[in-house]
Amino acid sequence: MSDIQQIDNKKQQWEIDEEKRKQRKKEKNLQIPVQGGGKGPNYSWTQEIGTVMITVPVPEGTKGKMVDIKFEKTHLTVILKSDPQNPLIKGDLFADVKVGDCYWQIEDQKEVLLHLQKNSGIWWRSPIKGHPEVDTDVIEPPQVSMSELGGEMRESVEKMLWDQNAKATGGMTTEDRMREANIRKLQAMHPGVDFSGWDFSKTKFSF
Repeated sequence: MSDIQQIDNKKQQWEIDEEKRKQRKKEKNLQIPVQGGGKGPNYSWTQEIGTVMITVPVPEGTKGKMVDIKFEKTHLTVILKSDPQNPLIKGDLFADVKVGDCYWQIEDQKEVLLHLQKNSGIWWRSPIKGHPEVDTDVIEPPQVSMSELGGEMRESVEKMLWDQNAKATGGMTTEDRMREANIRKLQAMHPGVDFSGWDFSKTKFSF
């Protein structure tokens, strides 16, 4: 298969995948993100590439000793001690957080502000799995200098930016590039086999 044919095939596949993505968005009724976030069942939230901020309304006059908040790597619990059977938030987080860097505070005795430090630089579709999601494809890329980010976070951001651009232009995502490299390895291991026309889109390589 020629390079031009491969490019045409990838473009056609991208167009098909893009239509599927649009259909999924309609079915899921995704929110348009505001400051990267949106509205949950009883909270609002925003995000930056490394953090998530959740604002939970509570009865006026609420003090810190009246709430019970538990940050876990993959789970979050927010409870009013006066009503422990009805948590304000309880569920699995969209992705891992750095527990030691998470904190909370009471604002004006009527809101709980939660600061979650992401473990990796990806956009969250929602703070809690199963809650209403935002359309992360339309979030503006972060205006941040890569030199300001740590190694792991920088790699995550670079991958995210590359993949966002690839999806927008029909180019190769990092996953596509890795698959191409693995196919070349496979061809080198089996030079007598003609792999042209094979569909490796769902193949899990293990060398």
